[in-house]
Amino acid sequence: MTNTRQYLKDYTKPDYSIDNCQLYFNLYETATLVESSLKMTKLNDAPLVLNGENLKLKKIKLDGIELTSKDFEVSQTYLTIFKTPAQFTLNIEVEVNPETNKSCEGLYLSSGIFCTQCEAESFRKITYFLDRPDMMTIYTVEIEADEKKYPLLLSNGDCLEKKSLGNGRHYAKWNDPHKKPSYLFALVAGEMGVVTDIYKTTSGREVKLEVFAPHGKQERCLHAMKSLKQS
Repeated sequence: MTNTRQYLKDYTKPDYSIDNCQLYFNLYETATLVESSLKMTKLNDAPLVLNGENLKLKKIKLDGIELTSKDFEVSQTYLTIFKTPAQFTLNIEVEVNPETNKSCEGLYLSSGIFCTQCEAESFRKITYFLDRPDMMTIYTVEIEADEKKYPLLLSNGDCLEKKSLGNGRHYAKWNDPHKKPSYLFALVAGEMGVVTDIYKTTSGREVKLEVFAPHGKQERCLHAMKSLKQS
């Protein structure tokens, strides 16, 4: 992605807010499906313009009704939906190819591990979104992947659920209750080592801490764990 210099004098407030974001990742090396469900509010009378790059658009639904080509326009960098109500739920399904993504931006494969890099403006390579730092929302993330090849499924926040799907694949659900911008979104799926420790709060509650790293490199995480506990 070509970075362009942006100036404060050119800043304009967004025309829409994303009040809640739910994501479902069906991870495959060459054809990962990403389904997003965005609860949105219109702030100004303007079309909805979402950022998106290198995405294969599969389907769009607005409040459960599938949109046709006359309802939206797709370019190399934007998805524009011409008309929306004051409040609505937007469902978008896209396909991405992590294996051929060599930019190390968005969702990609590195040494057999699914990784994401979204800073500063690369969440748009995962799905269509208002990919700007002032767009803060709550994320719930569901991940499905091959259980043997990718035993670890991680994302932001708290893990609410883990289960085997019985077909060689497994599932995890994460929720981050704190609003954050899209550039802080993270997902990792693969085989990794872990360093664990316990932190006791001032009230006496014990909190389990985990720092993950490629196998054989866990020792490099000891300083990070120490810093985490001291912070």
